[in-house]
Amino acid sequence: MESPHGVFNRIVLATSNRIEAIRVIRQQFGLDLRQAKEVMLQAEGVVSSLNEHQEHIAVTLEQGFQKGGKSTDRVCFR
Repeated sequence: MESPHGVFNRIVLATSNRIEAIRVIRQQFGLDLRQAKEVMLQAEGVVSSLNEHQEHIAVTLEQGFQKGGKSTDRVCFR
């Protein structure tokens, strides 16, 4: 049986549609949205967990605020 990560990667490769890939792994493996997003992040090699990703976002935002970030500043989360 193929893993959620494998199914996600296969769907994205075939369709270039991450949302569809999330939809498929949720249905096929009975995952909630949080679990499916974590599979996506792991499959794409971004981070090992959703918590790690959220911590990275928080640190990036905090650094932006400390630098006196303005509403026109852009922050990259990857």
